[in-house]
Amino acid sequence: SSGGDSAKLTREQTIAMVVNKALDGDMDTLNALTDKVTRGKAKALIIRINRGSAERPPMPDISADTPSSGGDSPLTAEQIFSIAVNKAIEGDMEPINSIEDKATRGKAKALLVKIKRGSAEAPPMPDISETSSNNESAQSESESQLIERLIAAGLGGDMEEINALDNKVLRGKIKAAIVKEKRKK
Repeated sequence: SSGGDSAKLTREQTIAMVVNKALDGDMDTLNALTDKVTRGKAKALIIRINRGSAERPPMPDISADTPSSGGDSPLTAEQIFSIAVNKAIEGDMEPINSIEDKATRGKAKALLVKIKRGSAEAPPMPDISETSSNNESAQSESESQLIERLIAAGLGGDMEEINALDNKVLRGKIKAAIVKEKRKK
């Protein structure tokens, strides 16, 4: 039942767990991570370990952890469930299929069927902005939508979210587009 446990872990613990499993040959746990930032950090750590520039992290002791680990937990199981169901309604089945816990995955698929029949309503999309960085809260919008929104914000003088982006290429594209738009005016 490692799928349910990962919702209680901090990002660092989740990374340590999936990196250890991946180094032992289990890449499924790593690839099943729905949080792009956590998955990216885990893959980067694996590369550094393989190059010899980083040491393998100790496997986190999951049994001692409690769900009330504070705001540094990436997403709760309930939030993951809601996000997976909402993405499936939009046609993206990957988040539901990547839920490791069979019971939770079954509940999500059953709810999806009920929603399509009209006998149930979709769960509200969780507001993950306070538990994640700005970059992750924008995960539900496409990259082009994100770029358009941030260009408009930048033209309005709000550069805070743009400067907070982890993706240097995306940040550069947006800043270049803002400069281009300002030159047009």
